[in-house]
Amino acid sequence: MSKRKGNAFIITGLLLLAAALALTVYNMHTELTAGESSAHVVSLLSGAASGGGAGGSGGGVGDPGSTAGDTAPGGATVPGAAAAPVDPAAPDGAQGTVLPGSTPGPGETLEPGATLVPVTSLAPGATLAPWETLLPGGLLPEPTFVPDYQLYPEMEMPIVEVDGHAYIGTLRIPDLGLELPVMQEWSYRKLKIAPCRFSGSAYQGDLIIVAHNYVTHLGNIKNLPAGAEVTFTDVAGNVFCYALAEIEILKPNQVEELMGTDYPLTLVTCTIGGRTRVTARCVLTREIPVVPGE
Repeated sequence: MSKRKGNAFIITGLLLLAAALALTVYNMHTELTAGESSAHVVSLLSGAASGGGAGGSGGGVGDPGSTAGDTAPGGATVPGAAAAPVDPAAPDGAQGTVLPGSTPGPGETLEPGATLVPVTSLAPGATLAPWETLLPGGLLPEPTFVPDYQLYPEMEMPIVEVDGHAYIGTLRIPDLGLELPVMQEWSYRKLKIAPCRFSGSAYQGDLIIVAHNYVTHLGNIKNLPAGAEVTFTDVAGNVFCYALAEIEILKPNQVEELMGTDYPLTLVTCTIGGRTRVTARCVLTREIPVVPGE
């Protein structure tokens, strides 16, 4: 080998090393920036949820402050709290039901000489709402709060915009020390900023979240133990708690296998090199909906 060829190989090798070093520095900078951006957005989303910044998603049926004719997602009308039906047997036409030893609720008054008696049947033409149950003896219980997302699971998840990007909530994985914002829609450009919704909804139980394999994003989900806690909080403050059920390794073209599942939450990231996808399947353990006034 001539000296000239040897020098050419050395120069080529140095250039390749420099390119690899530059790429490594770029990736480290991108990952660090993504982590800092996520922390900033999470703080803003937490403030929006606690302050009711995403109105319309935290309401529900049975809210003591609701009124008849409230408009629900999709334009449907949700019956509010209405006056109790008149019991024909009650003296002086008294309304409502008062259990023995109890007193009228806020805003309720007893007419002089009137005595409230248990409702033994519904008034003619009256019907129970889907969330109401007539107790034994004809007693109608207090309305139970039901969040809108349970009544209308097909409703769009609310969003909060930060720096021109729409977010649907926050993903938290305590075992990895992660708390990350989740964008409403995904693109390769958006994935450099934060995890994104690939498809589905927390309300319908088919949410899929994708992210880069940054350590500050979902790069370490492959190390999670079975049963690891994962929570998703929408921008209205409703909390969905999950537990890791299994880890799958899928090929990039296995989209049907990715989406064809009954798991309510799936987290997806790339392996190093991008040849396969790490897929974390999670089961729902409980929900903590926002209750107005609490």
